[in-house]
Amino acid sequence: MQRPLRRPALLLAATLLPAALAAWWFSHPVPLSAKLSRSARYRAPAAAAWAAISDVAAWPAWRTDLAAVEPQEPLRGHPVWREISRDGTAVTAETVEVIDNRRTVRCVTDQGGPFGGCWTVEIAPRNQGDAEECAVVLTEA
Repeated sequence: MQRPLRRPALLLAATLLPAALAAWWFSHPVPLSAKLSRSARYRAPAAAAWAAISDVAAWPAWRTDLAAVEPQEPLRGHPVWREISRDGTAVTAETVEVIDNRRTVRCVTDQGGPFGGCWTVEIAPRNQGDAEECAVVLTEA
């Protein structure tokens, strides 16, 4: 008699435990101070990577999610542009910091839009034998 009772108990535990964990996980949002980073290495000189991320007007040529980029009036003396994605979502961003060939920080200026926060892109040259490489780190905050 005990054997049949174990299976429903295990089934109940296997069903409720993931549901309880999911409820707990989604009830604790990521704090605003959280930072998410992603890094990659490229077989290209750091100067080439810098040229690609600095030429905002050319982004739709290599960013498959973008339909267009429209320059806007500068804000606080900083460059501003509007990114229009292929699904029609538009986001306005400002470049707030630039350290040539090394680091740039871009922040969303839209209030209450679909996205917010700032993105920092850092580029570092890496020498791997004869091949010139660079490391690119993208941090969202």
